[in-house]
Amino acid sequence: MIRMFSRTGAGAAALAGIGVLITAGCSTDASSTESSSDEGPVTLNFAWWGGDDRAALQQEVIDAFEAENPGISISAEYSNYDDFWTKLNTQAAANDLPDIFTVIDPFMYDYIDNGRLLDLTTVSDAVDLETIPENLFSMVTKDGAVYGTPSGVASFGVVADPQIFNEAGVDLPDGDTWTWDDVVTTAGAVTAATPEVAGFVLPTDSQVASIWVRQQGEDWGPVDGSAQGLGFTVESMADYWSWVEDLVASGGTQAPDAAIEAASAGGGIEQSPLALHTAAMGVISANQLGALEEAAGREFVFLNWPGESQAPELGAWAKPGTFYAVDATTEHPEEAALFVDFITNSVDAAEVMGFERGVQPNPEVVEALQDSLTPADQRFADYITSLTAMDLQPFHLQDTGAGSVQVSTFDEVNQEVLFGNQTPAEAAQSLYDQMEAALSGS
Repeated sequence: MIRMFSRTGAGAAALAGIGVLITAGCSTDASSTESSSDEGPVTLNFAWWGGDDRAALQQEVIDAFEAENPGISISAEYSNYDDFWTKLNTQAAANDLPDIFTVIDPFMYDYIDNGRLLDLTTVSDAVDLETIPENLFSMVTKDGAVYGTPSGVASFGVVADPQIFNEAGVDLPDGDTWTWDDVVTTAGAVTAATPEVAGFVLPTDSQVASIWVRQQGEDWGPVDGSAQGLGFTVESMADYWSWVEDLVASGGTQAPDAAIEAASAGGGIEQSPLALHTAAMGVISANQLGALEEAAGREFVFLNWPGESQAPELGAWAKPGTFYAVDATTEHPEEAALFVDFITNSVDAAEVMGFERGVQPNPEVVEALQDSLTPADQRFADYITSLTAMDLQPFHLQDTGAGSVQVSTFDEVNQEVLFGNQTPAEAAQSLYDQMEAALSGS
């Protein structure tokens, strides 16, 4: 049973391209393990973030696992992203984490450093880690221990609604050459022609800012390979917030209070302005394309990030989006690992989930899906393939201390800019100073 907690042709070619990313060093001897518990029936708690559509798919996977493992039952709950982390952090403080849960950077680094996650190499008889390329574990490996399995290779991207552009009489941007200034002018033109529609969804989190600083050869974490420090400059972040001010001034986006309220409501992609036909362009987690199109009842197109053809470096990235982790203190580590193995390596599970969490990390599973891809999955695969074919920068890991405050601090400072309480320069300095103060060992 799921509980929700809340405060309120082309596809095969694309998969072949993705295979270059996820096959190096991978064993193809996948196997399964049956539960060996001598304690009678076992109940495991599984928690994740996401909307109702993801929950329905996830429950199908749970049902399939329970059918194959009658001695194990899964009690599942989900929420929106913010509520998930609020509750998970509370549970961690009380030493009462779910048996299995999803994690993501940068939050997971604090969990790893504090010993909250089970080293999956200790239960390798239950979860097969050899089926997954070693490079996909780099973000969750420390001193030889592996603290999660990747749910899939994913990225964020800009999508546009061709129908809204057609109704507005505005040309779709050229995704290969458009600039950040083009975003502002295009968004303003769409809203001027269709006043009830935002030309571009106002960014309220750090995803767009991440692309901006990476295009300058910077990142949240050190780009020189050092373990500690910040990778971005005050100047680049100030330039980003100046662009945000220009977007708001163009009239081509939502009012800041409305955008923040919508983002905080946590309705998932199904309740987003894009799905509700009240925005022409916006940023999504690319693996959500299918859910978005189902909710909207129409097709969207991916556009490359603006500024990529003019910037010193490419800002885009492709990496595991989330990871499945196990509580280090679970009373049933083998059974929990068995479930992680099922959702990571089972073709049955992958046929249910599709690419909802990204392109599966197990190449054999990807191969098995080629004939069953939906059109949305094919276009998602095409997008990820196009990214992996580029000369992308590596994903630079953050210092644990700075990473633990980056998201919340950015959100707070971003609101100060949106509401006119700080200039871009003041906000950039504030963000830098707060993250610098949080560096490990500071």
